[in-house]
Amino acid sequence: MAHSHPLRHWLRPLALAALAFSSFALPALQAHAQSTRPAASAVVQDTATALVGWWEEYSPSSNIVQFLPDGTVRLYLKKGEIDALRSLDGTWKVASDPTGIEMVFTVRGRTLTRRAQISFEGPEMVIHEGKTQPTRHRRHSGQLPEAYLW
Repeated sequence: MAHSHPLRHWLRPLALAALAFSSFALPALQAHAQSTRPAASAVVQDTATALVGWWEEYSPSSNIVQFLPDGTVRLYLKKGEIDALRSLDGTWKVASDPTGIEMVFTVRGRTLTRRAQISFEGPEMVIHEGKTQPTRHRRHSGQLPEAYLW
């Protein structure tokens, strides 16, 4: 006659509990994980959608910037602002943190990456970049202002 292990009466309930947990709780945990991922990406998508379009920086400086849906960005320059450049062209993306934005510009073979926090206050967009003063933007509509047509 075989002797049963002295811990057998403890192991069986634990094994059954583990089996029950894995059959019921694990799918629920997986479903929760999947449902939170799209929610986070939806917020990032909402930020990207709000960002697309023409913006006029009015404080502390003055510029026109265009964020396109394909992830490109164009910052229009006034004559002489940066030598003979008419615009700075680059790419943009919203970070996984929906308040973060990354813009990459290439000027004369040099790459410049700018990371900042972005927020929307009513109709305004505010960009906070490190310790510098935030830049404030409002939607621009109509023609490109004369100062940028040279």
